[in-house]
Amino acid sequence: MTIIRPQLGDPAPWFSATTASGQRIDIHVDAGRYLLLSFIGKPIGPEELFDPRVGELMRHRALFRDDHIILYGIINALPHERSAYATIRRPGIDFLVDVDGALAGQFGTDGKPWTFLLDPMMRVIASIPYDHPDGHGAMLEQLLATLPPPAEHAGIHLTAPVLMVPRVFDFELCEFMIDAFRRHGGKDSGYFVDRGGVTQTITDYRFKRRSDWVIDDAALAVEIRKRIVSRLVPAVRQAFGFSATRMDRYLVARYSAETKDHFFRHRDNLNAGSAHRRFAVTINLNAEAKNYGGGDLCFPEFGRDTYRPPSGGAAVFSCGLLHEVTRMERGERFAFLAFLYGEEDAQRRLTNNARLAAGERRYFGDDDRLALPEVMSTEVANDTPAREDAPKEWVPVGADITGTGPAVRWLQLGGCDFSRPFYSQAIEMAIEHQREASSRTTSLEELESLCTTPLAAPSGLVFHMSRCGSTLVSRMLAAANDTLVISEPDPINDILGPYWRGTSEAERRRALRLVLAAFGGLRRPGQSGYVVKFSSWNVWYLTSLLADLRGVPKVFVYRDPVEVLVSLMNDPPEWAALRHNTAAASMMLGVPRDLIQTMSAEEYCARFLRGILDAVLAHAGPSWLFVNYNELPDAVYERIPAHFGAAPDTERGMRMHAVTGVHSRDRFLAKPFSDDRAKKLAAATDAIRAVAGQWLAEPYAKLEALRQKQAPMKHAAS
Repeated sequence: MTIIRPQLGDPAPWFSATTASGQRIDIHVDAGRYLLLSFIGKPIGPEELFDPRVGELMRHRALFRDDHIILYGIINALPHERSAYATIRRPGIDFLVDVDGALAGQFGTDGKPWTFLLDPMMRVIASIPYDHPDGHGAMLEQLLATLPPPAEHAGIHLTAPVLMVPRVFDFELCEFMIDAFRRHGGKDSGYFVDRGGVTQTITDYRFKRRSDWVIDDAALAVEIRKRIVSRLVPAVRQAFGFSATRMDRYLVARYSAETKDHFFRHRDNLNAGSAHRRFAVTINLNAEAKNYGGGDLCFPEFGRDTYRPPSGGAAVFSCGLLHEVTRMERGERFAFLAFLYGEEDAQRRLTNNARLAAGERRYFGDDDRLALPEVMSTEVANDTPAREDAPKEWVPVGADITGTGPAVRWLQLGGCDFSRPFYSQAIEMAIEHQREASSRTTSLEELESLCTTPLAAPSGLVFHMSRCGSTLVSRMLAAANDTLVISEPDPINDILGPYWRGTSEAERRRALRLVLAAFGGLRRPGQSGYVVKFSSWNVWYLTSLLADLRGVPKVFVYRDPVEVLVSLMNDPPEWAALRHNTAAASMMLGVPRDLIQTMSAEEYCARFLRGILDAVLAHAGPSWLFVNYNELPDAVYERIPAHFGAAPDTERGMRMHAVTGVHSRDRFLAKPFSDDRAKKLAAATDAIRAVAGQWLAEPYAKLEALRQKQAPMKHAAS
């Protein structure tokens, strides 16, 4: 076998090893100092004299310290516990055990005693065999005596390849984020390690101490994303030739002198949980010297200079660079931290889900995209790799009554992410990703002529009471990836809305059938069917909706009426405003207009919900499954997919589980979910409880009775 030994100037191979005392080391972390790797071979026994090879090295022990030269003596067997190796060990000197000869093989020593000297960038600057004709000891002494300080090893002052971009965040935003951190508080920040072939998060204050707040404010996330896209992404592309399309984390970190916070030497992309990361982003929020001392970025491979971007400014650098955050000396430092990457990296992140330890957050590719708005050039947008599953296609976005009759409006879009909480959000976000979208309008006759294949019926329909967890149901079903989920689509709402009231029932049913056919055409490869989730008020028109879909499995999600009414009073939906349009409200509820005028908001909403529940009860049959909010999310793992004809699947369950931790109605899926049942019941007024009892208690009890008769759920997926 040919032995390949690193030559002068070659980068030394990285390796992990175990010391004679049983500690693990990763050699790449020791960059920034000179490294002396001496392959000694067999260790001496306790009864033997001191090893002369080690003696040669110890003549220079004054040079071996953490800030100058690190010595690793490499032996091929575990030394005896009473040998001298234990007494020699100290900071700057240690012994590595290479029992199987793997390290010697990487350095091509062929088992012969050999010494390599590496510069602070881990490149070979000396290769000395112990049988060197001029003497190993003499050569080593001559070499070590002439070494300059590590920071001067290149003969010039080195500067780390860090991009500094000022004014990414304005001062007001910086102050708002700091105040938000103080209001919410931070949690101990761990870090990724690979153990037993999997990545897991651990906390070790010796290595890292910091407090983090994961941003759960969707509006704040939007403002951050806008600035990253318009002010930072173009600068990164200009400096590094990389067009970022995704960002990992919306996080504010605090380093405090009170707890001596720091982050020891590390690289940001060396395990399965972080391999997708390309560029690290640090945006300081309070960088003025009066605010803190210490806590700065340092890149040991390029010397001991520290880097501190100004308040609102960013430092961007490759995740492969060794770096540290120096120990805090006074005050507090606040920073926004994130990682930029692209489409191929996102695919790698998806693949690496299989290598994450149990309990680690899985990635499903739906919450990290960066938009590319008009402030960026067409060239940048065109350089962004296109998603294979996102070709441009015609998407129905509305249904109108025109001068020539009913018509459907379309936009030609790419990258519609229908896993978003609502159909309209998928359309809006797709528009944000492109400079312009072609549009067209088709009559029902034209649309019908385009439907050359029979209507593929939805595999399931989801109806709901309002504010009862139905969006969580649709989000979980969409997360499974094998089903297209269309959630509260605008064209359906248009057809059932007031502007279509002048059309015939037959025309309305025809339009519904054709639009549903159009939705079915939006399925991606691997999506065998699709589910339509309707707006709550659509239930008033079940007769029209079910005309062509009577045999399709249907789910109705509902909740304790008191809890629903509390939510409606706190955040009224659009249909609640109909109370002030007495003509429309009278027609909807079937009561005189003068009675509408006397109703409280609580009574109007209760009567409206009563109409929804009565309509469902009137159509209830074998194709219906009833799900109470109290059964969520467990019911979505088995009962609902089974009702829609899907077999239980562990991977599908894992994907579904990943979306249960965030608020399902949050457009950017950044706000954590919290169970608010007790809070809502406590907030219920006497008026709410009175109308709930008068109008909703009876139909709610009937729904509960129907639900109890259905087959119980076997178990919840984890």
